[in-house]
Amino acid sequence: MKIEIHLLRFYVRVWDPAAETNREEPITLTKDQLRAAGLLEASSKEVLTRICKRRGLQLLDAGTAERRTVTLDLDELWSCGEGDTH
Repeated sequence: MKIEIHLLRFYVRVWDPAAETNREEPITLTKDQLRAAGLLEASSKEVLTRICKRRGLQLLDAGTAERRTVTLDLDELWSCGEGDTH
């Protein structure tokens, strides 16, 4: 069985207080994650801000999302994990 996942990757500009530097950081979200946030009236920028905060970073600029759809073969993924006892 194959499934498609619609992804959005944001290249955000962040401030890293530990290293005292600005840098670009990729954050990838699914379209479903952003849709769920929208139901709670949260914007994509608010979601990105929370993710950065959890990583100890401060969001400076969210940038524009790059969109991509990936297809996963669930049976093939299952086979890759054979022998794994976890």
